[in-house]
Amino acid sequence: MLRWTLLLFLTSCGCDRGVPQRNHGLAATEGEHLATMEPDVWTLDGQQVNVRTYYMALESGIEYTIDLPRMPRAATTIEVEAWPIVRSAFETKRYLRARIDAYGQQGLSASRIGVRFHRPFEPYDGKSTFVLGISEVRHRIDEERRSWGAR
Repeated sequence: MLRWTLLLFLTSCGCDRGVPQRNHGLAATEGEHLATMEPDVWTLDGQQVNVRTYYMALESGIEYTIDLPRMPRAATTIEVEAWPIVRSAFETKRYLRARIDAYGQQGLSASRIGVRFHRPFEPYDGKSTFVLGISEVRHRIDEERRSWGAR
């Protein structure tokens, strides 16, 4: 009963829709998940990878985040292990699957792609993350293509 009363109260108070909204309609704060997608299985370099994806509103823009329930082999290999996942999200345009209403604007697309590694069934520790802006992703892909063309 209390849950329904609280829900009715929150619905009637009319949250400011200029603020990013979480799935259940409460105003989001920076770093919270906005639109969570269903768990998915991606095929990367011939291997199947279980992922969960979501969007976050950050001060620097909207981030499309790929959550991996495993740790990198070593702290020094985070970028090496995350790059193929970021590249795949960009090339398949998965990061563009949704547009987010945030910062008083409607229909914003992701300006960054991030990968977060964590131990399965444990909360994220905030350490094992790799994030790139969309322009940097484009630049790296162009560099890869040039290096392959030069060989």
